[in-house]
Amino acid sequence: MAHLAAGVTSIRDPANQNDEILRLKGRVERGELAGPAIHIAGFIEGKSPFSARNGFVVDSLEAGLEAVDWYVARGFRGIKLYNSIRPEWVKPLAERAHAQGLRVSGHVPAFMRAEEAVRSGYDELTHINQVMLNFVVRQGDDTRTLMRFERVGADGQALDLKSPKARAFIKLLRERGTVVDPTVGAFEAMFTQAQGQSNPSLVAIADHLPVLWRRGLRAADMDLEGAKLKTFRTSYQRMLELTVALHRAGVPLVPGTDGWAGIGLHRELELYVQGGIPAPEALRIATWNSAKVAGEAASRGRIERGFAADLLLVDGDPSTNISDVRKGSLVIQGRFAYAPDQLYEAMGFRPFVPGARFETPAR
Repeated sequence: MAHLAAGVTSIRDPANQNDEILRLKGRVERGELAGPAIHIAGFIEGKSPFSARNGFVVDSLEAGLEAVDWYVARGFRGIKLYNSIRPEWVKPLAERAHAQGLRVSGHVPAFMRAEEAVRSGYDELTHINQVMLNFVVRQGDDTRTLMRFERVGADGQALDLKSPKARAFIKLLRERGTVVDPTVGAFEAMFTQAQGQSNPSLVAIADHLPVLWRRGLRAADMDLEGAKLKTFRTSYQRMLELTVALHRAGVPLVPGTDGWAGIGLHRELELYVQGGIPAPEALRIATWNSAKVAGEAASRGRIERGFAADLLLVDGDPSTNISDVRKGSLVIQGRFAYAPDQLYEAMGFRPFVPGARFETPAR
């Protein structure tokens, strides 16, 4: 409901428990549950002491190839590789996936750089910290651990986007059409919030949130203070600048969230605009770009005759003020219409605007 209330009528889920996401997708498609259309990618992780436990956790290349086949047989749209996949497995896994029409995305496996992952077959890099690690990771850094955040926070502030190395990598992404899913909102509080300060991602809408959410807004994800806090904040600014540089260079972006349902997308788009991406382009990233990457460009992502009637009526103009995207007064998803104010109230939120009201004209 949080997605629908926010005007999100389709989502991509690349890292769930297989049985659970298939059950949930089926319930939505059968009309048993109100929710966004779900496009799923299959999660594949290598076995290690640091393994995430969603999807398949494999201890050999052969098991990874079998996981790809399992996902193909069940209609998944792609695979997502994770931190503990061995670098030498990436190319054969990508080749198996591509041969059967699946896209390949994910974290960059430990002891591998993003450039190597792209050359080995990645169609998409998820999370801007994974992209930035390409420039700052050091020999021996184990990015299966929190090092994938700490290294970026400590050294990302020195990234020179005009350097030959940065320009060459961005050029590689553009030439290959590699998509980047920055999820910059996922790192905003992590890299900029001091303990006791309000969460910067939610402070503007704090009085709309359920009371239990508001109680936790001053608890930071990381203990940052003094010089370290200043450095991490500068590194976060470089992450935003890198995201904007990718967009301006023609690298396709999609707005993942890795966090709060619905309202996380609103904040992601706000951050793009704060970084320098014009609001109309941010809206295009959220609609048309996303539809293309999800394989739905023939039927979704634009308002046009013959396309799916997935529509958000906004009481404002997000093309000039991107924050107005929160002011949805009506959501239409195919044959169904939803009142965002009623959905928000049912979840304990204070609505952002009253819902649209309709009158039947007299005859």
